[in-house]
Amino acid sequence: MIRVNPDCLICQCPLNYDLRLADILSLKAIEPPILCTVCQNKFQRDRPRAPFCQACQRQLLDQTTDPYQKIYSLQQEDYCHDCFIWRRQYDLSFLKNQPLMAYNDFIREWLYRYKYQGDIRLAAAVRPLLKHVYRKYKAYQWLVLPSSPSSLAKRKFHATGELLNQAGIPYQECLLYRGDGLRQAQKSREDRLKLEQVFAVNQGITTLPERALLIFDDVYTTGTTLIRAKTALIKAYQARQQAVPRIISLTLAREIDLS
Repeated sequence: MIRVNPDCLICQCPLNYDLRLADILSLKAIEPPILCTVCQNKFQRDRPRAPFCQACQRQLLDQTTDPYQKIYSLQQEDYCHDCFIWRRQYDLSFLKNQPLMAYNDFIREWLYRYKYQGDIRLAAAVRPLLKHVYRKYKAYQWLVLPSSPSSLAKRKFHATGELLNQAGIPYQECLLYRGDGLRQAQKSREDRLKLEQVFAVNQGITTLPERALLIFDDVYTTGTTLIRAKTALIKAYQARQQAVPRIISLTLAREIDLS
């Protein structure tokens, strides 16, 4: 037995991880923990409680003056402010997104350190969760959205792609980025909702995947990015005269506080 004693990357408490000889001889990839049990347990699947938006699963309130938390009803279905606007243009099946975790201060801080401070070690924090989710969606072709060239150059790695790499989930990047280079966190809610098409399908791909597609992203804000990505994919399939497959989306979390 080999005693490995690193500290939790979030709270810095000792991990006291024991590496056994059986682990070494198993020929399987050794994945020592990077977080203590308390911190790791905060990366758990979360399911919303009613009432919530049928499209993005944002938690809603029955009685509130906040326009972004109140319930907007359409065809006996509850929506948040943003999805109610989108619902006038798109079907529910097109808008629907599945967030995996609750967005709170802990997840916000983890994401900031990982994505914006570039601590790539923290990608392994969601490895257990993504491995579990992948079992349900293994039949889908997973896709990641392209980063802007400036973000990629600064961070040196693809943020969502690295999360999937850590979980051993194969994925493709069919879309190219052609936006203004500003990350979504720098934009106001109004700017995000007005976002024009920033994606184009890579013309070097002669045949797009035939099986159902799953777009994976980190945080859902207004839904604009995912809508633009789905729209670009659908148009590309139609232009190539290929049958449009089912397209769904998963995000790590659904952001609730926008400034």
